[in-house]
Amino acid sequence: DERPVGYEYLDGGKVWHIWNENDDYYFNASSGIQLTNHYDNYWTKNVFCGKWKNNEHCLDKLPFNWNITTDNESYVEIYGQKNIRQSYFYVNYTLYSEENTLTINIGFVNNNFEIENKDISFIWKITEINIPHEDVDMIYINDSLYLLNINSTFNNTSIFWLYDNSSGQYLRIDYSNNSLVNVNNDVKIILPYSSNYEFHWIDSYCMTSACNLLTPSSDIVINQGELFSV
Repeated sequence: DERPVGYEYLDGGKVWHIWNENDDYYFNASSGIQLTNHYDNYWTKNVFCGKWKNNEHCLDKLPFNWNITTDNESYVEIYGQKNIRQSYFYVNYTLYSEENTLTINIGFVNNNFEIENKDISFIWKITEINIPHEDVDMIYINDSLYLLNINSTFNNTSIFWLYDNSSGQYLRIDYSNNSLVNVNNDVKIILPYSSNYEFHWIDSYCMTSACNLLTPSSDIVINQGELFSV
């Protein structure tokens, strides 16, 4: 297909393929919210949650109404909406023709719940993490490399990486820097209430600068309270 941006349905509509001039993205519409740059090679499953005080309500399937649009020149967009009474939750994936990341906007429009915004937060859970070829899954966050089983929370972060050293592939997400990130096998990005959250996602092969960033000689790995260099 010679279009600079576009989309197609694969596997009888179970997989949605979108692309631009730099990359391809595959969205699995049949087994939860999964996204990858490499067809049929999903590292993670994504679960979106709203939290009110101590109660979490999560969407780990796809009970959304979906629509895909493109102008075949500058953008392609997947928009999903889940109605909750007169309010609704939405997810918007936008790929621009010359961008090297996928822009993800997520939000909740509250039309009828009488609750204070300070009691509401948004959580993006990244679960079922399976990094190919790695015996131990790791995360690069706050300029250090950690095992995914550390059970720790990081404050004021804005980016993290999951990295496969064997194949040179990585998954990177950046987001608002007023967030908390909890790492305990799964990764949870926790953000205070907003009508819209913007993320940038890329799951690709490692460029030289990125590889240097991910493997400095001073990296520290934390495992169950023990520190050791890698």
